Amino acid sequence: MHRITYFTLTILCSYNVAAADNKIIGYGYSDAVLPAKNQELFYMGFEVGFDSILGKDAAKKYVQVEKVADGSQMGADTAAMKLISNKNIVALVGFPTSHEALLAARLAKENKIISLTAGSGHSALADFGPMVFSTGESMSLSVKIMIEFIKKNFEMDTGLVISNPDAVFSKNQETVIKKITTEEVRYKLNLEYASLSSTQQLSDKYINMLKTGKIKYIVLTSYPDESAKIMDQLEQTKVDLPIITNSSWNAGDIEYIRRFITKRKSPFYSATPWSKLSKAWQTFEKNVIKFYGRKSTSEMGYGYDVGVAIATVMKRVTEPRTRENMLKAFQSNVCFDNTSAGRLCFDANGGHSDRRIHMVKFTKNDFVEVEQ
Repeated sequence: MHRITYFTLTILCSYNVAAADNKIIGYGYSDAVLPAKNQELFYMGFEVGFDSILGKDAAKKYVQVEKVADGSQMGADTAAMKLISNKNIVALVGFPTSHEALLAARLAKENKIISLTAGSGHSALADFGPMVFSTGESMSLSVKIMIEFIKKNFEMDTGLVISNPDAVFSKNQETVIKKITTEEVRYKLNLEYASLSSTQQLSDKYINMLKTGKIKYIVLTSYPDESAKIMDQLEQTKVDLPIITNSSWNAGDIEYIRRFITKRKSPFYSATPWSKLSKAWQTFEKNVIKFYGRKSTSEMGYGYDVGVAIATVMKRVTEPRTRENMLKAFQSNVCFDNTSAGRLCFDANGGHSDRRIHMVKFTKNDFVEVEQ
């Protein structure tokens, strides 16, 4: 009896070690910027994309997930370091927001492991070199498309760019807008700039400016879930002007501010990296419905593309799958098919994907494409 029990335990322990050794892709995130429920949507998309390349339950077999959901500003650093310290992990993925991605990128570079983040657009990600990539579009590309839309529809008007000084993504976008509109003649616009206070609202000075008629439209650079207070302030002060914002509004928790948007008479526009009428998006959506029995979201789209790309890299690598070999396999062909946006390519020197950006208009049910 004792021998049988001992033998059984030995088999179980050996199985668990083998199972742990299979975990070679490290997926991490924190809730410092986006709430955990949105972070889970990114991972759900990742799982669908990963399995679409490597087969059913591949993510369960190969992916180790580390999440820090205590609101800590350094949560992504903690999650990334835990994954990197596991020598079996050969690629670091996830970390969707710019705040998380920058923390993970620094550690990836220091530890010579490829990092592929899910949709982060901060400009500085391109400065970490050929180990750090993002499925998101670059900030400069997104801003240029937004500016072209503004020039077509509001060229002679003055706009107000509103940024959050405490938010990495928002401040980066403001910096890029200033740089492009002052240094490139064809992108020149009439813009004023305002920073939100510590209470996430505008001072009376800017509210009065909005109400006098001098300002004809607003450029909002913050994430949707960080914009509830400013949207509430605009409603309370009866400021109803067209709003143009970034692609995070297609991949953030818009439910926080949906009621403010639906009450507005003026249009609400956003940049987006997807065309939901495209064959690529429709294929992605069918895969999500088949996998989870629910409709897809934009968060899932960014995650899906990471899953497709990193699983494709795994297929390219002959044994052993090391950190060095994974990086070489990624750089051997920096284009990936079958993503939610079709064919997605990267610069071999690191940075963002070359997504095509569209402009969309918010309706009560969805975002619909507008002519650019």
